Amino acid sequence: MDEATLRACIENLGSRLVSLHHWSDLWTVLVVVGVAFEVIVLIVVYLAERHDFRRGFVHAPDKPSFKLLLFELFGVVLVTGGIMGELVVGMKVQHIEVQLAQANEDLINLVESTALSRADQLRTTLDNSIATGKETIATLRDEEKKASTELARDIEIQSTRWALLEKHAPELRNQLRRFPRQTVWTFICGASNSSNGIPATDEAIETARVLTGSILGKTGAGWGLAKGYKEADAFRPNLAAGFWGDCEAQMALLQMPLFRGLKIFVNAQGPKNTLAAATELDRALSNTFPFPSSNGLLVVDVEEGRVMVDGKRVEANFRPSYQVVRDPSAIVVLIGAHPQKR
Repeated sequence: MDEATLRACIENLGSRLVSLHHWSDLWTVLVVVGVAFEVIVLIVVYLAERHDFRRGFVHAPDKPSFKLLLFELFGVVLVTGGIMGELVVGMKVQHIEVQLAQANEDLINLVESTALSRADQLRTTLDNSIATGKETIATLRDEEKKASTELARDIEIQSTRWALLEKHAPELRNQLRRFPRQTVWTFICGASNSSNGIPATDEAIETARVLTGSILGKTGAGWGLAKGYKEADAFRPNLAAGFWGDCEAQMALLQMPLFRGLKIFVNAQGPKNTLAAATELDRALSNTFPFPSSNGLLVVDVEEGRVMVDGKRVEANFRPSYQVVRDPSAIVVLIGAHPQKR
């Protein structure tokens, strides 16, 4: 099936879904009308019984109303028919959604296959052009180098975490907005510059900027960004994050000597809302990044005076656990280098 056919199929399935939604609305209206009929019958029966009660003496029962029976049966039929209609429409919608998902997957595979085919054609053309002379070969190589550079640049941008955060910023803000004023400390693994130790990567710094600004800050989910970092960067005054120069050495205590990725720390004895916020933040970032195994939620606990992180003992000055032990209502986000870049 070619691309045009798949797109037409997807459009047709979308139209059928819209039509079924209209039918679903109709069946819902029928259920509402049927329930209204039932309510009217209940009111009529109640008024008749109240009238008998107020007369104050026993008398022969009145003749049952056939019209009232038909009225009630009509309401029952409407409710039953409406529910059955909604059930049938729901089954059809589910079937169409499965077809729509399969069609979208086929379209993506087709587009990827077409792109690979075009790349193979370009490579074949390059190989055939070698025989035409050095000048033609040099020209084609320059064109290939330019195309490869642009492709590598595009891949680099699309695979950076800050670009993914910006792309999914609206849904991330909505997902985390139900935890307003949640205190969060953000640390970047590495020093602010080479004179203070191994410097943090530019990608990690930009990821921290987007996370604290567009996602968690006042213009985002409205979380409370902590202030007062011991290590700050004079060249980045608007960066609401601190640098942890001793990060890699300290993370070795958690068997992460070459820490990469992103970790979230939360106090096990903290408020339930804080634990829920940390869990939701971990879920949101895991769904956003295509490498979720590099992320994770680490729980900090204090057992008999010992600070434990994910079941492993750390020193009292271990930066993330120190913050959440001091303030159990806070969350700490630690951003390391990109997990798939060296």
